[in-house]
Amino acid sequence: MKNQPPFRQAALRHNIAPIFICPPNADDDLLRQIASYGRGYTYLLSRSGVTGAENRGALPLHHLIEKLKEYHAAPALQGFGISSPVQVSAAVRAGAAGAISGSAIVNIIEKNHDTSPAQMLAELKSFVYAMKAASRV
Repeated sequence: MKNQPPFRQAALRHNIAPIFICPPNADDDLLRQIASYGRGYTYLLSRSGVTGAENRGALPLHHLIEKLKEYHAAPALQGFGISSPVQVSAAVRAGAAGAISGSAIVNIIEKNHDTSPAQMLAELKSFVYAMKAASRV
């Protein structure tokens, strides 16, 4: 957090919401800072490690979500390894406002880059619809 001021200030000057990442091992001090400085949404990491559409188990995050709400943080969106509707439902049931599934989308595009655009779009549409439906718990 010590390096964030110039980036946050530049974002705000250009009407861009500064999004802060909340790691699964965040302590109360870090949670307060994230709540204080973040806007738009809070990117809540499902787990430690690197991004990707892996199915490794996510940590229980309801305690972090409750603390972020207590500190009036921007809504928590859970991401990092979210690649199935079951994971989206679990995130929302834990109190997250939603879920982010970046790598799974990239994988669909990569898998279909040699196919017709219509086929790729159909697969993307099917995936996104299933993920969105899972957010309505």
